[in-house]
Amino acid sequence: MPNELKHQNCTHECAQGHCPFVNDPQNPRRYVCLKCGLERSLDKYETENPPVLALILTAIILFMLVL
Repeated sequence: MPNELKHQNCTHECAQGHCPFVNDPQNPRRYVCLKCGLERSLDKYETENPPVLALILTAIILFMLVL
């Protein structure tokens, strides 16, 4: 498993390189640690806050319409 899937702030044993990640059956590019529940994705541009991104885009569009 790639090194970027390790979580450096984990308080469990998995921080020592023995993290038991398993694949999400509905998304093979997403992994979850069985010990701490940490989620990792292999998708480079996957956003963790889609509502914030939608809010920013809406504000930009509204600003452009007002001008």
